[in-house]
Amino acid sequence: MKKIFVTLALGLATITFAQQTPQKQNWEQRKAEMQQKQQENLDKMQKDLNLSADQVKKVKALQDKRFAEMESQRAAKMEQNKQKKQQKKTKKEAHEAEMKNILTPEQFQKWEKQRDDKMKERREMMKEKRGNKDFKNRKMKMQTTEQ
Repeated sequence: MKKIFVTLALGLATITFAQQTPQKQNWEQRKAEMQQKQQENLDKMQKDLNLSADQVKKVKALQDKRFAEMESQRAAKMEQNKQKKQQKKTKKEAHEAEMKNILTPEQFQKWEKQRDDKMKERREMMKEKRGNKDFKNRKMKMQTTEQ
């Protein structure tokens, strides 16, 4: 009985770890991988389309231009996100300051506690949703592999 339990536990742990996605790679690694993939695609195009050296050079320049544009768009998007986050923070602080002026100190403490409790509930609900989604995805993957 113990052997069966241990075997099942090890099997479950193996499946769980195998299905986990790797941690986010840092940008430099991803960038290097994309450039390598770009070169592989260029080599394949050269072979499949029988490109001349001049054509390869032009295609490479076009790909590099596109890659640079994508990089600048990514940087701009990150900056926009930082600005939005800062604006939200500023608005939240202003709202809290106004509430503090309106409410008594006891009321303000109670309001803050209620707000924090609601946030905790929302986080828990999101965790549950993600957990259920992961469970459903695993279940669907297992069903498709069995067929």
